[in-house]
Amino acid sequence: MNYVILAKYVGFFLASISVIIYSFAGPILRIFTFQGLVVSGGLLGWYTLIYNNPKDKVIEVDGESVPTASIMLRRKALVGIPLSILLIAMWEDPSIFITTFSDPFSFALAPISLFIGGFIIGYLISSLKFTERALLYLLGLMGSMSTIIIAYLDSTALGANQVDILSVVLTLIYLVIVPEAMSIIYYIMRKVKGF
Repeated sequence: MNYVILAKYVGFFLASISVIIYSFAGPILRIFTFQGLVVSGGLLGWYTLIYNNPKDKVIEVDGESVPTASIMLRRKALVGIPLSILLIAMWEDPSIFITTFSDPFSFALAPISLFIGGFIIGYLISSLKFTERALLYLLGLMGSMSTIIIAYLDSTALGANQVDILSVVLTLIYLVIVPEAMSIIYYIMRKVKGF
């Protein structure tokens, strides 16, 4: 299976679905589209790096084939990834998120910011060492969980009650959090145990 092409199509699909839901859904579903926008940006960023890197310009690092461009981007990654995390995390602050309902500029800026943050991380993630990647994946999982907590605790401010949000939260846990956690565990075990 060609994972690069798969990443491209899944990235475009997730981005399209997320933008549609973000544009027309209520506040609870809108905050959950943030995950789709970040992941789609990450997949398309990774695809862009791999696709534009010549196939013969690959080296082995920690048992993985890494594009040589990633090594050259190492210093930029140490600056770009923290900035990308900031681009993503600021929209999960309830007071900032609520402005997207009243301010058209914030409404348009939020999905763009989330997608760009994910794209930069996806583009630069190959530049990171194993421990840095594992930490980044764990931060992503914590971000997904914080989205659920924010939406649940601030459901009144978001215009819904906690009973209504519970079904959406449970769906997100089973469709996003559990697979995400299993993927991270598998990635770490595969690198540590070598299987």
